[in-house]
Amino acid sequence: MIFGKVKIPEYEDSWNSYFTNIEGHHASVFFNMGLKKVAPVKSFPALLAVNMQYLDHDENGLPTAEQAEILFQIEDALTQALEQDIGALYSGRMTYHMQREFYFYLPGNKSVRQEARSLVEGIFASFLDFAFTTDCGEDENWEHFLERLYPSEEERQTMNNMSLLTVLAEQGDSLEQPRIVQHWCYFRGDNVRALFRGEVEQMGFEVAADHFHDDESELPYSITFRRKDQIGFRDINALTLPLYHLAKKYNGYYDGWEVPVLKDGGGVES
Repeated sequence: MIFGKVKIPEYEDSWNSYFTNIEGHHASVFFNMGLKKVAPVKSFPALLAVNMQYLDHDENGLPTAEQAEILFQIEDALTQALEQDIGALYSGRMTYHMQREFYFYLPGNKSVRQEARSLVEGIFASFLDFAFTTDCGEDENWEHFLERLYPSEEERQTMNNMSLLTVLAEQGDSLEQPRIVQHWCYFRGDNVRALFRGEVEQMGFEVAADHFHDDESELPYSITFRRKDQIGFRDINALTLPLYHLAKKYNGYYDGWEVPVLKDGGGVES
């Protein structure tokens, strides 16, 4: 792809989102995972941040559904103008504490930065109810994208949890019934696996199996364990994150969970 004289490495858009905590506030992060493969893009060393305040919010400081519709309109207008007119790269946004901030990477030309500010001002002239500010600075190594927008390993675990629950819900599972949840972890040696096993058994888990995988893996010692638990959207992170951290305590890897699909009435989907 080429905008003007600035060449952009080939990548595929892959938009995703996750919830986190920013400065003590509930936050939603929306980002282009596809940019991870090419970041940093040295020909786009400037970061434009567009911060806006929104009016209607829930108890967590996040926008209501009605307010979100207007925010999407603003986002569409910003991305269309900045991408088409000056070839900006939209990397994502953060939403928390009654504010939303959009992030665009720009070419190094100073005139482009001024044009970007002018475009933003023109867009918000159509949304006079919303206060906004812009800030443009150097971020040649794309630290903001790689260290703030892109999720940590723990945040990627929560993303995986939400993806699995979404699949279950799409298959007709209400997610309200407790059921046996099976988990997997992998370790470098049998001794640390045994220590991990002792701790999960104290937590009420039943160990279903342990294996040695002779495949030159760095973590060849696996353990499978299970317990009856709730798996709702408010439950799953509280269930899995302690296991994730416990595995890391022993330099292991938590590889996720699995459950049967339970339809209304308690039937198991085969």
